[in-house]
Amino acid sequence: MDDSVRVIDRVFAILEFLSQSGGAKGPTEIASATGMHKSTAYRLLASMCAGGYTEKTDAGEYRIGVKLVEIVSNHITSLELQTEARPFLNELHALLGLIVHLGILDDRAPASCAANLGKSRNRTGRRL
Repeated sequence: MDDSVRVIDRVFAILEFLSQSGGAKGPTEIASATGMHKSTAYRLLASMCAGGYTEKTDAGEYRIGVKLVEIVSNHITSLELQTEARPFLNELHALLGLIVHLGILDDRAPASCAANLGKSRNRTGRRL
């Protein structure tokens, strides 16, 4: 595996662990939970802290940083498109009698933001 891809996988493993762990965790616990050496975890956590993706507490533990919260917040805000589009989806469904999807391109592949499948069968957020 390419080293640059391995690094990204490891960073995501750390973020996923921190997001599911219910609070700040120490570097030893993070390294153990993600299956990496403690020195690797320290190095990645330092880089992630520098970018604001994680934060180091006074006790030396790490938690999700403000930068990651900002990114997710921006994404959620963009999903307000669903709310705005819902009446149009419903109207198209009523007019055509077909399933209607609102999609966005995700790396050239459509990802469904919202779908009108008929009475009380609306879905959101899945790949097409």
